Amino acid sequence: IYCTINYVAPFLWKCEDIPDFSGLAPHSKEEKARLVTWICPQDQYSPLASISYGTTEQVVTTLFSHKTPGLYPYSCLFVYVSLYFAFACYTAGASISSGLVIPMIIIGACLGRIVGQASYDMVTAMSWRNDWVDP
Repeated sequence: IYCTINYVAPFLWKCEDIPDFSGLAPHSKEEKARLVTWICPQDQYSPLASISYGTTEQVVTTLFSHKTPGLYPYSCLFVYVSLYFAFACYTAGASISSGLVIPMIIIGACLGRIVGQASYDMVTAMSWRNDWVDP
């Protein structure tokens, strides 16, 4: 069930333009490489597919990436963390031999990304200097 939902859900989101990672000069190619573009037109990416279709290392690295505000919309992050949390709880309670550390890291990174993005948006909306806020 989880694999089916995880596969179909990215098709429900619109594609976004690939951002300019000029502030990440040495890491810009790595950031672009982590964005999933196979269901989108050229120079666009799917935010939910970029989180859903990556390995756990890629997901954590992408969620913890610096200077990438707005890379993932709130709706995408909320859907991902809700699905991941629900199925992590199901797996933990189903007497299946599985770890809990990596799911906790991914859920925490996703929630942290939501809080960081909200902080960035709030500071920007108040017309304050936002170079110190980094989701």
